[in-house]
Amino acid sequence: MDRVRIEKRLDELKDVGTAANKRTAKSRAARATPLPGLIGRVNVRDQDAGIIVTYQPGYTITQEDVQKLQAAAGASAGDSWRIDMLGILTLAADSQVQLRHVGGSASGGVHTLFIGSQSVSEIGDDRSKDDTRQLPLLKGQYPIRWTLTGGDLGTARMSLVPVDAAGNPQVGVAAIQYLREMNVLTRSIPYKTEIKWGTE
Repeated sequence: MDRVRIEKRLDELKDVGTAANKRTAKSRAARATPLPGLIGRVNVRDQDAGIIVTYQPGYTITQEDVQKLQAAAGASAGDSWRIDMLGILTLAADSQVQLRHVGGSASGGVHTLFIGSQSVSEIGDDRSKDDTRQLPLLKGQYPIRWTLTGGDLGTARMSLVPVDAAGNPQVGVAAIQYLREMNVLTRSIPYKTEIKWGTE
């Protein structure tokens, strides 16, 4: 039942993200300010662990971070994990967005990044552990989902940064945030703790 409830919530969260693309500028301005980063919940052994996580892109999730998460979840070594984190990528202009996706493990730790409904990067296990490249994206809003799975999650890092022709970051062109509706829905199922990866 826990798994069904969480999957239903994730579908609702994805619907919230998709709806962001359809809002007018006026309706967006009228809503509360989004929160920085991604938000999600932790699933261990196919059951919700009662843990909310937030992630600030560019932060490296270390083995120590994973061990603290494991302790908070009461999980054992080798338990299956799934962490789904959601947000919205907003681009103020057509951009070449540099993707940096690093981590996973050789012991089943696979990390997948989705932009919209499309998987754009998958790393870990028998795949590359470092995916760095540029994605051409048009101005607008894109629902994103970052999914970490495995027995051994390994380390993890993800960033999406617009760059100019010389490869230099373009400040102020992009933001990755989660909507307050996502925040409310994520917290609507009881939880025991919250873990923040990176600073807000």
